[in-house]
Amino acid sequence: MRVKVKVYVDLQRYNPDKGEEFTVEIKEGSRVKDLMQLLQLPEHRVMLILKNERIGKEEDLLVDGDAISFLPVVGGG
Repeated sequence: MRVKVKVYVDLQRYNPDKGEEFTVEIKEGSRVKDLMQLLQLPEHRVMLILKNERIGKEEDLLVDGDAISFLPVVGGG
């Protein structure tokens, strides 16, 4: 199945095409955490997961056509 992925700011380094949005082929029955492993995206670098523009979790099941966004931990002060 295919899912659309968006990665923002410094998480773009985990995109094989080095852009903000890309499509990934992943096996049926996969979860968001499986996608993160496939992309070698460290959990501690992700502050927020959006699944189809709603707050998601690593345990969420993926279905063909899902849109997943990963937003990084933000620092400042």
